[in-house]
Amino acid sequence: MNPYIVAVLAIIAAPPLFIGGLAWAGEEHWINREHRTNPVTKQWCCNDQDCKPIPALDVQITTAGFRLKSTGEEIPDAEAQQSSDAEFWVCRLPSSDYPPAAAGVRGKIRCFFFPPGGA
Repeated sequence: MNPYIVAVLAIIAAPPLFIGGLAWAGEEHWINREHRTNPVTKQWCCNDQDCKPIPALDVQITTAGFRLKSTGEEIPDAEAQQSSDAEFWVCRLPSSDYPPAAAGVRGKIRCFFFPPGGA
């Protein structure tokens, strides 16, 4: 096959694959799409590796906000935001030297989201 035709076909086929890949890349894209920031610090919540859903059983509602049972971390009410889905989410700074050293904890909490009706 002519190399010119192969190149043209690759260019035509690539955008749908690329766009489809972005849409499928992660559930946390609503956080980026909505330009979510921490309401107190005004810091951007995440990129694709910073935000993860967390189990509802790991979240305790306190008089001051929320507490993650697995790590003991406290999230003040002023820094908690309603999520755009039915999940709890935590976004962390990329630092790996932040205590506590629980499995999967990479850094200090940057943003915290609770589901509608979940607070």
